Amino acid sequence: KVEDDYKVNMILDNLPVAMVKIMKDDSGRQLKAYERGFYVGFKATIEGQKDVKFFLHNHLRFNILYNRDAATDLSRIVGFEVEAFSVNRQYEKPWDAKSPVLKTCNANRMVAVSHTQP
Repeated sequence: KVEDDYKVNMILDNLPVAMVKIMKDDSGRQLKAYERGFYVGFKATIEGQKDVKFFLHNHLRFNILYNRDAATDLSRIVGFEVEAFSVNRQYEKPWDAKSPVLKTCNANRMVAVSHTQP
């Protein structure tokens, strides 16, 4: 439930997924902090409209942190970060109901998708 701030929790190699939060200390220095899990979605008011709308996070970007042991060339996972975002899907025109082609999220076109895109 978006309105109740529900979160999703995941585990990788016995480590919980976490959202990265950049904070500043009293001297203005940036600090990296973590918040466990990620929100199912968010609510927002679209510019020029009065109604509050609800959005689900339909994409996840993972960052898996690891340390490599130079002596053995083995690695150990030490962090599991997530960035959850919502993408407004768009289709190529003209619309083909039998074989629609996504303009966004198309692996064959390698178009990067970001939460900052409308």
